[in-house]
Amino acid sequence: MSDIWADITNPKPVSVPPSTQNTPLPVIPLQSQPDPIPPKVESSEEILSQLPLPVSEGLPSPLPVPNSLGNTLIDIADENESNSFLSKHFYKSSSKKAFIVGLVIFTILPASICIITAYIGGVWTLDSGVGFFRDYAGASYFSLGILLPILVMKMMNLVPTTIESLSNVIELKGEGSLSNLTREHLDDLVSTYSYLYCKETGRSMDGVSLPNSPELLSFIRRMLMVKKIIIALCAIYVLATMYNRFIGVGDIMLWHFYDASAIAYVGRSISEIMLGAIMGPLVLYPIILCVMITFHSLGSISSANALVYIRFSKDEAGGLGEYGLQSFMNTVALLPYSIILIGVIYQARELGTSLSASTAGATVVYLLLLLFVFFFPLSSAAVSMAKLKRAELTIVSEHYANYYEKFKLSLISGDNLSSVLENSEAMIAAEQVFDGIMNQPSVPYSKALVGRLAGIIAPVFGVIGSLFIF
Repeated sequence: MSDIWADITNPKPVSVPPSTQNTPLPVIPLQSQPDPIPPKVESSEEILSQLPLPVSEGLPSPLPVPNSLGNTLIDIADENESNSFLSKHFYKSSSKKAFIVGLVIFTILPASICIITAYIGGVWTLDSGVGFFRDYAGASYFSLGILLPILVMKMMNLVPTTIESLSNVIELKGEGSLSNLTREHLDDLVSTYSYLYCKETGRSMDGVSLPNSPELLSFIRRMLMVKKIIIALCAIYVLATMYNRFIGVGDIMLWHFYDASAIAYVGRSISEIMLGAIMGPLVLYPIILCVMITFHSLGSISSANALVYIRFSKDEAGGLGEYGLQSFMNTVALLPYSIILIGVIYQARELGTSLSASTAGATVVYLLLLLFVFFFPLSSAAVSMAKLKRAELTIVSEHYANYYEKFKLSLISGDNLSSVLENSEAMIAAEQVFDGIMNQPSVPYSKALVGRLAGIIAPVFGVIGSLFIF
């Protein structure tokens, strides 16, 4: 033991062979090591998909993979060439040009005619009536040409994008699919909307054919009949207004009555023809057409059970965000008419007269129409989306129940800890997926879009309501 301690405290020098005393040590090159790969963090959906799904009697199997359209896109014939003055100078022109065309034809021109004829007739002011510069109700009509045409243009130009967005959210009939939508019926739907769209926007009908379905042919005939009815109603409205101004309906003399000035009466009549008989059908029918295309397309897809459930969508509307935006634009296109109602109500308050029952009724109908145009066309899709959501929740909840039962059995037995861990992870993943689906909207519009809609129509409701109350 003492010898060992002596060796430790007084170590002997190590002899180095002479051949190696001046030999440099070999240099070993350092090899660069790759950066460590961070562990992959998997989502709860990925964890759940990797785990083996337990099979239990009486439980439904997962939904089949939908037969999506893949690369076969829905294509509306909006690329067709212009075939009319309306298409060339309005629908297929730039927004700036369309705005100028609407402003000049339906605001500047009719307003100039009224100003000139009122000046010639000497009715700019009236001592015992309402002159031109106090006619707030009449002046409000001229505002339609400022916003209404350009809003209708943007609304109509959104239709192809809206219909084509269905490519991402529908499935066709096939083996293992719950859809009843066939390729032939989908082609008929596209032909129907392409025909109506091209006909109204003045595009050529190259490559556009009528559908084979009698039901869709009937839909086209009904829409064309609606257009004729609108033209007739606009013409009747203008003639009735001209007649009332000719005989002087009411207790107050207005500058455009025939008894006040014949030349001013003629000028106002020309303006009413331009705004009512010409612009009326050009803007009212497209609004109705867009609402009906939105409603009909979603209704057809929903009735065929062709919608698919999309867990994650950037539009927060189950992939139908374009339809929500279309309904939003349909509603916005109606807002310029609120200026007329505000002008009429303000005119009555200014003159100290009571509002007629027809004016009050028209105001209520208009305000309800704003909400109807946005929500009603999307109602069928909302029902289908809610149904798909319930089906997804049923599948996840029943698989969760299976994992829970297996977890309890493994925990009681205590001899298979890996099974306990596996089923507990599956339960956590299933619970996270369930909560995510529960929080996902089941309507074809996002909360942000509804907020935008409320921000636009709330001032209209507020101004009209204050004029009625105060």
